[in-house]
Amino acid sequence: MFAFVSPHRNFRDDDDREWSAWDVIPRRRGVRIALTPRLAHGWLAFESNDERRRLAPIPAEWHLMPEERLRALWRDAEALPPRRRLLE
Repeated sequence: MFAFVSPHRNFRDDDDREWSAWDVIPRRRGVRIALTPRLAHGWLAFESNDERRRLAPIPAEWHLMPEERLRALWRDAEALPPRRRLLE
């Protein structure tokens, strides 16, 4: 399980698509997946429709940064595969 903490931000990327950003901090107890050392202390998550990105470690005071700086973090973030959809 993961605990989603800290502020949640919305911003627009270079193509004017809306993204959400939040930090993810793994709980110390009950984690059932192995995390790489780079992700063990958490990451900044970005999501827009079916696109996702991740940046680790979490930049200090990211939630207070101007939108231009947040977009720069988004550009540096690792692209992830889309979420798996449950069969209906």
